[in-house]
Amino acid sequence: KKKGISPREASFKAAHDALQDFQILLLQATEGIIDTLLDVIADIIGEHIVGNRPGRKEPRAKKRRPKPTPRLQHSRKQARRLKVYQK
Repeated sequence: KKKGISPREASFKAAHDALQDFQILLLQATEGIIDTLLDVIADIIGEHIVGNRPGRKEPRAKKRRPKPTPRLQHSRKQARRLKVYQK
């Protein structure tokens, strides 16, 4: 609200990084300084706005390449006896 942006527009990664950077200071700060530190963190978070990316779609694809050998669907002991796994 301080920067005039909604929480949906703020970058989650920037907020996470800012809180990690200020973690030690926040843990060691006294009550009077915490408010100042939180204002600084809010300013940093407000500067990083997520861009509008219309039409963005993630591709649906398998990550692993098909292998020339069949998958092992049985225990190794059973597979040694089955012809499917014999070459």
